[in-house]
Amino acid sequence: MTTDQFVSKYLGKQVEYHSYNPNALYQCTDLVNLYIKEVLNLTPIIGTNAKDFPSKIGDEFDFIKNTPDLIPKKGWIAIWNGRVGGGAGHIAVVRDNKATTNSFNSIDQNWSKPLFVTLETHNYNSVSGFLVPTTQN
Repeated sequence: MTTDQFVSKYLGKQVEYHSYNPNALYQCTDLVNLYIKEVLNLTPIIGTNAKDFPSKIGDEFDFIKNTPDLIPKKGWIAIWNGRVGGGAGHIAVVRDNKATTNSFNSIDQNWSKPLFVTLETHNYNSVSGFLVPTTQN
């Protein structure tokens, strides 16, 4: 499955991949873990907050820190720090190659429409960096 097919399949829906807490359904991490499994064919990263994904990636991903001149590529996974998401951070998938040094487009769950998958345009405020599969480096 491609990133575009993934967007078409899940846009506007609620996605649940894995939750240890029945009160934490349809989170941003669920959408990204489904992306990791269905599009990247890699091991999902379950049981952690979005901001903590970089510490759990093993050898299948590299973490690239956000810098003022970094422009993320389609399919990279954006990670926000604990200043958003009630301290848990946020995580989303860059959905196209139209990013600039000011903004990028992504597919998110639980951002502008709580608990649903939406298309978003973000600036880089509180973005700590990006996960990139080691096969793409």
